[in-house]
Amino acid sequence: IRNSNFHDHRARGLRIQASHGVSEGNRLERIKNLAISLGSEYAFWREAGWVEDVAIRGNIIRETGFDERYFSSNSYAPGAIVVQHQLENKSLPYPRGNRNLSITGNRIENVGLAGIAITAASNVLISGNQLSAFNQVDGKLTGAAHRIGAQTAISINYCAGVTIRNNRLSEPGKFSAGELAENKE
Repeated sequence: IRNSNFHDHRARGLRIQASHGVSEGNRLERIKNLAISLGSEYAFWREAGWVEDVAIRGNIIRETGFDERYFSSNSYAPGAIVVQHQLENKSLPYPRGNRNLSITGNRIENVGLAGIAITAASNVLISGNQLSAFNQVDGKLTGAAHRIGAQTAISINYCAGVTIRNNRLSEPGKFSAGELAENKE
């Protein structure tokens, strides 16, 4: 998905449920829900398996994620760019089935919760992203029913092998509980 413009609507911008692809050079603006989500859908609709080998790069995301349903304790996708998995039985351990993903060179500005939120994944690279004005809404209860959170610019939940480096964080939102102390591998 290249060089497209998604704007001024209330759904998600992109919902990626397939492997071996690229989303680059897109503009996602003034979207009520989250901008880009990728990952499985086993619990509710049962319409997609694990996502592997996907690159999300060079996209511009502005003014997304302000739908109040997005902040509920039952939300399982708490960020502008999200790797997700919803457990059918919320007490089970999270698998790490989404894998070999890269989120690089994106610009994320003025978003409701985390700029990037990753759940149930392995071998993920998060690098060279610019994040500003994240966590604009108090989301301290967001995702609680799923045992996940999104109180930082980059939120990692139940993952293995995530590399975070060379991201630029500025202008946290009013309710930001903090930023990553350092970007490290």
